[in-house]
Amino acid sequence: MRTSLDPVLQVAADKALRAGLIKYDKQFGGFRGPVARLDTSGLERDWQNLLAKVQRKPGMLPTWRLAVGTEHDGW
Repeated sequence: MRTSLDPVLQVAADKALRAGLIKYDKQFGGFRGPVARLDTSGLERDWQNLLAKVQRKPGMLPTWRLAVGTEHDGW
């Protein structure tokens, strides 16, 4: 099997991308944790309504969308 991928250039591109993303993140304050925590008792069936009640933090860009993150064993 042949490929045009150059492993040395791929590593350099990966490093450059990561450095650029970190620099960009720092310009806008970076991730500082969750915007809010939702009551987990109704989370599975009513997460859209719970999320709709969360106020956006000052400084959030208009294009940023709030989301719900969950953690499950076995994923």
